[in-house]
Amino acid sequence: MYVCKVLVVEFPDSLPAGTWLCKKPGLCMKTKAKKLSALPFGDRNSLSGLSLDSAAESISLGFSGDYDIAPLSAEIHHKTTAINIGEMHILAGALTPFLVKGDRLPFTSLGIPTSGQCCVTANKRKYYQRTGHTAFLLSSGRSETVTGDGYAGVYFDVQKSRLEHTLRAMTGLESTRKFVNSAHEQDREVPLRAAGISFDKLLRSYFAQIDLLQDQPQALALLGLDDTLYRTFAMMLLPELFLIDNSKSNKKVDQRNLEQVCNYIQANLDKPLALSELEHISGLSARSLQYGFQRRFGCTPTQWIREQRLTLAHNRLKLATSCDRVTGIALSCGFTHMGVFGRDYYVRFGERPSETLARAQNC
Repeated sequence: MYVCKVLVVEFPDSLPAGTWLCKKPGLCMKTKAKKLSALPFGDRNSLSGLSLDSAAESISLGFSGDYDIAPLSAEIHHKTTAINIGEMHILAGALTPFLVKGDRLPFTSLGIPTSGQCCVTANKRKYYQRTGHTAFLLSSGRSETVTGDGYAGVYFDVQKSRLEHTLRAMTGLESTRKFVNSAHEQDREVPLRAAGISFDKLLRSYFAQIDLLQDQPQALALLGLDDTLYRTFAMMLLPELFLIDNSKSNKKVDQRNLEQVCNYIQANLDKPLALSELEHISGLSARSLQYGFQRRFGCTPTQWIREQRLTLAHNRLKLATSCDRVTGIALSCGFTHMGVFGRDYYVRFGERPSETLARAQNC
């Protein structure tokens, strides 16, 4: 059932304390909708509503659990967008001031504020999400969240096994369980800036990609964005493992390991290639893999993969038959965005892919 009572909520100095009265539970508001902050994935696929019932339904969208909610302002308005990338569940939402109680939540969630602030109480302690400053990791399965005016945020279902796999690949350590336990199994605020890196800006760039491709889930999966997000979460949750001075990271890299990963890349250019997968194949840490490619090829692994794909596409276009098309050849070489492919191809070979294709078909 919904909870209805008078609350006094104290926010940090940047958001003054206030007392809000809530409406009767279940009342459908007919008043003019309050303007909400924009969702980071855009509003075209969002669900919105003006009642408590629809708010409860949207909050649990993609995130199972028991929820009690109560409005904390005279108007009720909310909107949400739920997206899956592989096995990763993502929920973006914006809402007027609300109290949301969650119980028996069978997942660990990472909440990233994109506008405004909110206060989360878990295990009798208060934590704050502040846009551009702090996110919040909830692992206890029970919480009370109070959102302020103009709040919007993105919530990720963070799987422990996936995080541990990503950490092993990035660090090269055989066992990362102690790090995962410390990162994954405690409620805490998570800084959105570390060692000069703005994770807020980095995550927003990922949100822009999701917005661009949310109607094409296969393309999102091919880009391996879920792997990129987990790698970013690992750096956010355990910055001490990654964000250090790499100027002395000149350890000798076994060339056999590097050759092995290069052969693997060449054999799988038509498939998505995540860095954590390459680290696992090579047995090298993220730092060692980057260093090995930089020393041998003068570029990063990602740049080398792009160069190999461009070369493969160029060779296939030169041998194309009358039935071949630029898009089909580009997709078979692992490219998912035709505009980016055309631009990179022109920079590399000095002509458009269609020109190479036409020359081959006219021979």
